[in-house]
Amino acid sequence: MIGALIAVLLLGLLELGLRLAGLEGRPDRTTTWFADHILHPPLVERKRVFAPRMNFYRPGQASRFRPLAAEAAKDAVRIAVLGGSAAHGYGVLGAGAFPLKLERQLQQLLPDREVRVVNFGTIAWSSQQLLWAARQLWELGEWDLIVLYSGHNELLELASWKTYLLPEQHRRLTRSLLLLQRLSGSRIVGALGRLLSPATAGLPATEVNAPGFPTGLVPGLDPVAVEPAHSLSELPALAPWQRGRMGHLEWHYAAQTFAHNIGQLIAEAQRHRTGVVLVNPAANDFQDPIGFSPEGTAGARLEQQLHVLQQQRAIGDSRGLEREARLLVEEFADPRAMFLLAGALLQHGAVEEARSWYLKARSFTEYPSRIIPAVSEQIRALADHPGVLGLVDVEASFRAQSSNGLIGYELIYDHCHPSVQGHELIALELLRALSSIGFVGLPRLSERDWEQRLGRWRAGLEQATPVGEHPDLRLWRYDGRPLVDGSRPYLSSLPGGFEALHRRLEERSIEPDFSAEDWLTLGNARFYRYDLEAALESYERALQLESGLCVALANRAYALRLAGAIEAGKAAIDRAVSCAPGNAEFLAEQRLLRAMLSR
Repeated sequence: MIGALIAVLLLGLLELGLRLAGLEGRPDRTTTWFADHILHPPLVERKRVFAPRMNFYRPGQASRFRPLAAEAAKDAVRIAVLGGSAAHGYGVLGAGAFPLKLERQLQQLLPDREVRVVNFGTIAWSSQQLLWAARQLWELGEWDLIVLYSGHNELLELASWKTYLLPEQHRRLTRSLLLLQRLSGSRIVGALGRLLSPATAGLPATEVNAPGFPTGLVPGLDPVAVEPAHSLSELPALAPWQRGRMGHLEWHYAAQTFAHNIGQLIAEAQRHRTGVVLVNPAANDFQDPIGFSPEGTAGARLEQQLHVLQQQRAIGDSRGLEREARLLVEEFADPRAMFLLAGALLQHGAVEEARSWYLKARSFTEYPSRIIPAVSEQIRALADHPGVLGLVDVEASFRAQSSNGLIGYELIYDHCHPSVQGHELIALELLRALSSIGFVGLPRLSERDWEQRLGRWRAGLEQATPVGEHPDLRLWRYDGRPLVDGSRPYLSSLPGGFEALHRRLEERSIEPDFSAEDWLTLGNARFYRYDLEAALESYERALQLESGLCVALANRAYALRLAGAIEAGKAAIDRAVSCAPGNAEFLAEQRLLRAMLSR
């Protein structure tokens, strides 16, 4: 015992000595990110922007990327936005996403200066990917501001590999990651690493030694190596209890990782005298949470009770639903039961309690790509860092726009992706924050001016949410809506009901009056459930009934692209362009597929 204490004391003194000597720990290599994020995000083009160390890949989800000269034009304003799909717009929404909105609004206030808000990142970027990108930003030139819009995807780092492991492996490896994370900053570990592995100890974090993987991963330094799925069709084969299961241990790991990586990013920005603004993201309260029932009789009973609750909701028995849901929540603390309870409470006017249960359901959900409370708290805590100029709290802003304080589909059209109108408001809030600190000589907006801008935004929101439209989840309708000027939301604001809609369409699909539009919507619903083969069949049926249904051609092209059938997707989008020559969204998809084929 005494020997162990002496050993710990000696190690502590050695660590202190190494710190005083200025020795840095090894880089944190504890993440387990896979470059294709299971869904193979499409890449538009590859450029030697970061030569000779790596190619720069422009993701199809980004609104744009313009390589910048090392020397900025005189009086130019450069802002880099780092984040995932929530920041940059999901798919073709990029034209209406907040980086472009911010650029236009800043340009109006600074007419004599060139404003460039440059979009970095792609879908599902966690803090580790943001850190890798940030370390390369200054190779492109100097920046006036870095905007960090992240936080949804810290748990996705875990889920991307935990999906393919058994539950007992999940917990063991998560604990290992936490331990490795703490050890990674140790000077003793760093010194030993330099002695034992001099070839890799000084390797820059931006180094890439994995062809086709533009992520900065260094082979052999990441603790988990599990192959991801190669297509959407592989996902349903996994048993639900083998998918990523999230709990407080994972929350803790995600929050620790976020604070560590974003802290390093802010420090890097300080070294370059670049200010940072944090954007704390939000989630949709009405998105159905995902939970897994325990195995055995208890799980079977929970599933049966959830089915009863769904039936009560379907017949409008809100009182009975509330009563039974409360009992189920007390017994199982299941997020699906919490969600149903919140809906019942909202139906008969108990708004405050309903909001509380919506938030609890979101907190307890096992769906990985949500903003979790632990990460939100870290973002707010980082706002006090001396290198941070401000914080835009999207959740607080969105709740303030609602009469009942709930965030619905008119601002966030699925679990985390803002609508065009949502992006507009985020850009306005960021502009307000920059104006308050006099960023690059911005005129300070008066409260009256701010209210006028917000009033115009509210008028646009009211005009853009027609009643009675069906939600078109995940896929785009390609119906020519004017996304660029933000006059319409990306998706309609009809809340919830996806499962019921899908079930009704499946039941009606055998009826003789099932129309081409019905087959199109069913195809989208099937795609949303990752049933790619059935989705493609639905689009074919739609086209058999109505060969001029351009939307079905475009959605079919998109589905084929995600499945990796690039040539077939290109043929489908060519037909869509011929069908509707002036549709900008069709043309954008066509350019994307052409670029992918030419690589």
